[in-house]
Amino acid sequence: LKPEELNWLLMAGSIAGNKWESVGSRFVREDESFSKTKNDGVRGGGNRGNIMIGLPFDVMDIALGYQGLPDASVRDYLSALGTENALSTGHSLGTLTNIYLGSNGLTDQVYLYSIPFGAVAPPNAGVMIGSWDLVNGGWAGKLLNWDAEVVPLKPWEHGFENYKRYIKD
Repeated sequence: LKPEELNWLLMAGSIAGNKWESVGSRFVREDESFSKTKNDGVRGGGNRGNIMIGLPFDVMDIALGYQGLPDASVRDYLSALGTENALSTGHSLGTLTNIYLGSNGLTDQVYLYSIPFGAVAPPNAGVMIGSWDLVNGGWAGKLLNWDAEVVPLKPWEHGFENYKRYIKD
């Protein structure tokens, strides 16, 4: 299996997961959590219809995202909004989706909350990381995302509801 063939399989799996009713997409519309971006955004891992069934599809999206490739949530975003919506929000795994959108000029501005360690935000991103959030590497996350705003979150406060406390609309 060649690397590009594996990536085709990962993308096919990502699409299948988003289409499967028990799993669903991480891209959501009309979610007041994403008030900064007209209630549209991309959730992190473990936020699908069924967490256990969705886990393999989240892993596929992680593999695609760290390579800078689109996942099915990018497809869902573009299918629903096209490039008309100039803003997008993402949390955790959803930031990898939004990095793709922002890096490729598919949205003017992205807001990234708890960007996973090792991922680098595009220039058109507003980045927030938790000081002790293990997903983004805590303070070490500033090594790759110098402009990130660091907020005082403990390791168990990774959830987006904790980041929302620090969002200024």
